Amino acid sequence: MSVRNNIIANYVGQGWSAAMNLVFVPVYVSALGIESYALVGIFAALQAWLALLDLGMTPTLQREMARFSGGLVSPTRIRDLLRSVEMICAAIGMLAALALLLGADFIATRWLRTNLPPTEVRTALQCMGVVIGLRFWEAIYRSALYGLERQVWFNGFNVIATTARFGGAALVVLLWRPSIVAFFSWHLLVSAISVILLRAKLGVAIPSDGRAARFSPSALAEIKAFALGMIGINLTALILTQADKVILTRILPMTEFGFYTLAFTMCSVLVAVTAPIVQGAYPRLVRSVAAGDRAAFEATYHRGAQLVAIVASSGAAVLCVFSGLVVRVWTNDPAIAAKTGSLLAALAGGTFLNALMQIPYFGMLAEGETRFTLRMNIVAAVILIIVLLIAVPRYGALAAAETWLAINSGFVTVGLALLHRRHLKGLLHKWYVRDTLPAVTAAFMICVVLRLIAPGADMDRIGGFALLTLAGALALAAATISTRDAFDRLRTFAGRGRERLFSAMVGE
Repeated sequence: MSVRNNIIANYVGQGWSAAMNLVFVPVYVSALGIESYALVGIFAALQAWLALLDLGMTPTLQREMARFSGGLVSPTRIRDLLRSVEMICAAIGMLAALALLLGADFIATRWLRTNLPPTEVRTALQCMGVVIGLRFWEAIYRSALYGLERQVWFNGFNVIATTARFGGAALVVLLWRPSIVAFFSWHLLVSAISVILLRAKLGVAIPSDGRAARFSPSALAEIKAFALGMIGINLTALILTQADKVILTRILPMTEFGFYTLAFTMCSVLVAVTAPIVQGAYPRLVRSVAAGDRAAFEATYHRGAQLVAIVASSGAAVLCVFSGLVVRVWTNDPAIAAKTGSLLAALAGGTFLNALMQIPYFGMLAEGETRFTLRMNIVAAVILIIVLLIAVPRYGALAAAETWLAINSGFVTVGLALLHRRHLKGLLHKWYVRDTLPAVTAAFMICVVLRLIAPGADMDRIGGFALLTLAGALALAAATISTRDAFDRLRTFAGRGRERLFSAMVGE
């Protein structure tokens, strides 16, 4: 399977997920209320923290599956490794679910500052615990299928599962019971079915050698070094991405945290448009390293970085420059837009810079290196927590959003320079000059100019949607044209199209 087909499939699957999120989140907010919807933000944070408990095995499993596809790992060993990871992660998922089931009362009555009935919050948290355990399994199987480059199949499945998850939850809260408990109960059902189907597909994707897979300490020992590095990276990355939410749930009323959750949800669009590129490129980077093919590695690295810069900058430019209008068009609520616009601008800026880091980060993982990222994350996490504890009580949620932006600014400047100096040598100059800066500059300039000449806050919802669509399209076009390699490929494609058209016209 080609990288191009994988990226296209990832865009279809994850683009559909993002679309479902954008379409149905306003429905959830309207049906449940912003305070109940804040519990969805807590669910996302808890799910992210649970990823830490996989002991680095999920990303390691993806890397080993990619090496298996390249012929470097035997079917017997990969099946034993999968079974070993399954058994460990199943136990961890069940323990995590049990912990939330037992701790739900404390969280509902003593931690959260909410006006919702404690019984409803407690039940919702207990449902969350089961869903989180199931989604933990889903992540294992998704990672394995991505490493095997079964990304086309997975994304077809993901379209169906996401539609059932989001659309079904909307029908439940609109037509049956407008309750956060009903919302999570539906997610529990969809996740249970998904786990069964994903495991069945994975069993077919890995050829059998006639021997039943078994728990293998030796298979786990072989991945120990890389997995331990991933544990540290996951821990520090979770602190960087989730510490703000933990602190905010304790300090702010749930209503204000709901606005922050809403802004962060909109930033998921940037993850949705860049993750397919990274997920499509990573297995190929691993295989290039395994084969010792430096030319293929660099080609995949730069093409991936350019694509990320093009799509991320065009989306981020719209979210940052038109933040208030984006919220107003999405929710059709000027009051929510007034509360959320500035949060969205800062969070989108930080998420955008973080997205630019992904290809360099996965390039380093493809080479088996984890120590540098771990050290960099530790320094950033310490700075983040100190700033949050000082700034959030004084300045509220906006301080957390601006801290996220500042941390990622440091990553893209200081962090990337150090990374390329030590590991990905010789690639930094092109990453800045050809892969990234042209696209970023062009996209943001287009949106700033449109913001200056466009009508003001009196624009209605339809007009606002038209302006945002135009801004996104022009930003994407400008970013593509300004990136030399991408523009050359586009021009070549257009030239071939003209040749085919001419041949058809002259009857050749």
